Amino acid sequence: MALFIPMCLILFPTAIILLWWWIPFALVIDFILIILSVRIVQPNTVKTVEFFWKYNRILRPWLNFIIPIVETTKHQDLFKKNFSVEVEWVTSDNVTAYIWLNVIFYVEDNKDDSIKWTIYKSIYSINDSKTMMMSTIDEQLRWMIVNFTHKEIFWKREEIWARVFSY
Repeated sequence: MALFIPMCLILFPTAIILLWWWIPFALVIDFILIILSVRIVQPNTVKTVEFFWKYNRILRPWLNFIIPIVETTKHQDLFKKNFSVEVEWVTSDNVTAYIWLNVIFYVEDNKDDSIKWTIYKSIYSINDSKTMMMSTIDEQLRWMIVNFTHKEIFWKREEIWARVFSY
C-alpha cells in the first residue's frame, strides 16, 4: 500500500495527460457524424431513405436524422411541374395535324411509406418520367388522330383530351 498511493499519484495525472489529446479528436469525429446524419427536408419535397441501398422509409418535411454511411437518401419533388408536348400526325383525310399540349404533373403524397404507393414508384419504378409521359401521350394522340378527319379534331377536342388523360 505504501507504493500504491505514490504510483497512483504519478500514473493518474500522466494517463490523463496522455489521453487528453484524444478528446478533441473524438469531439471532431462526433461533430462530423452529427452533421452527416442531419437531413433537412424542404416543404413540397420528400426524401426516401435507403439502408444499404435498399428502400427503408420516407423522410417528410422538417428536420430528420439518418445513420451516416449506412443510410443514403434520394430526393423527390412534390410540387407541380409542366412541360410541352408536340405531336405531328396525319389524319384520316391525309392532312398533317400538329397538336401542342402543356402537360402539368406532380407526384401525390398519400402519407403512406409502403412500396406500393406513388412516392416509391416515382423514384424506383420510373427512370425518366418526362420521356415516359411524352411517349404515352404521343402514342395515345396518334392512335386517336388517325381515326378523325381534320375538322373532327377541332370539334372533338374535349373528347380527345378526356381519352388521352384518362390513361
